[in-house]
Amino acid sequence: MANFNYGIDCPNEESAEKLREFIESLDFFQDELDADEERVSLISKQGLLEELKKYASENSMELSIEVWPEGMEWDDAEDSGDIELFNFRR
Repeated sequence: MANFNYGIDCPNEESAEKLREFIESLDFFQDELDADEERVSLISKQGLLEELKKYASENSMELSIEVWPEGMEWDDAEDSGDIELFNFRR
């Protein structure tokens, strides 16, 4: 299973920090996990999407997620159309 870059936008800084803690507790490959203001970023497997969907539902939270191939810069991924967008709502 391939690795992907994740950029996850949360409603506020507090929810981003809680999401970062949740992701850190998962038994998933994760690298470069960081929360900066309302955004959580990391590298992980595609299976993380399902965990994020459940998390958004269980915590009545809206998450906007950008996913693109590992090793590719965000700008390059956007230019080539390799960014996938997901919105999970409560």
